[in-house]
Amino acid sequence: MNPFNQLVSEKLNSYLGDNPKSIFELKFILALSGGIDSMALFQSLKDLGLNFYTVHFNHQYNSQSNDVSMSLINLIKNSNSKKHFNISLNLRKVNNFESDSRYKRYFHLENIRRRLSSDFILTAHHLDDQIETLHMRKIQHTHWSNSLGIRERMDFIRRPLLTLYKSQIIAFAKEKKILWNEDLTNKDNSFLRNKARNKVIPKLLTKNPDYANELLSQQTINKNKFEQIVSKIKKTNFSIQRFSYGLSLNFIKYIAFCEVGKKLIIQSLIRDIFNIKSFQFSYKNWKNLFIYIESSKKRNSLFSISKDISIYRSDSKIYIVNNDELNSKELTINDCCN
Repeated sequence: MNPFNQLVSEKLNSYLGDNPKSIFELKFILALSGGIDSMALFQSLKDLGLNFYTVHFNHQYNSQSNDVSMSLINLIKNSNSKKHFNISLNLRKVNNFESDSRYKRYFHLENIRRRLSSDFILTAHHLDDQIETLHMRKIQHTHWSNSLGIRERMDFIRRPLLTLYKSQIIAFAKEKKILWNEDLTNKDNSFLRNKARNKVIPKLLTKNPDYANELLSQQTINKNKFEQIVSKIKKTNFSIQRFSYGLSLNFIKYIAFCEVGKKLIIQSLIRDIFNIKSFQFSYKNWKNLFIYIESSKKRNSLFSISKDISIYRSDSKIYIVNNDELNSKELTINDCCN
């Protein structure tokens, strides 16, 4: 078997865990941009004879966008992909093109995965993408917990090429005579990632050939630190109690964690108990929440996490509550009588 296909096969098999199925019984969704990375993964899935769907996002960013979409539609007709989805994204009024387009892509991918009852969503991120991400986190001076880089596994998303360099993907593409489209936006250095990829990182590597390895080494340290916190959370009994309006957990057990652990505990409880997958909460808001929880002063009100969820601390417990369950309608005599 080709070494590239061998790696993809081994990676996909590693995602099975305790699943008794083989990879040939699974259903995959491949995010297909038309670029060399996703086209190489597309070819590998074909070579392996796997059961997969493809999804292409037309960002409608330039004149090339529609041409790429049509070329992929024609390509899919002659492949073993079960079904192809071509989704046009409306990004004309977004504030941050990179961030907003990423959010919309993953929203649609997860929606399609649920509709098709697919097992995994595959993207073709590689090691060069990882290095670019770690570099951007470094220059933005983000907290170490936000500098873990691109995750190979996250929910139903899997990135089997994340340990491969771009050069290895190019070598496979040339060997297989794969046709791909060069995205014109990749040359637009007004985007932070493109500037990092095309200008900044090559200069840094010229001055310091070990720069990429230093980023990856620091990422490993951060990941180990993060995993230790997660492991401690899993082993801790928080004495969680469920109520119609939410839940409570032990205050003393909670404050024994660092801020990253405290954040993870609340996020996981909100996700698992209230079925809220994600919510926007700034670093400043988290700091204010920790001050609220740990203050020795009496609390006269709840701390709002979102329009749906609030937090309250008693002497010995922390309550995470559903706002809807706490709403009540007041009625006075003046409302009923003249």
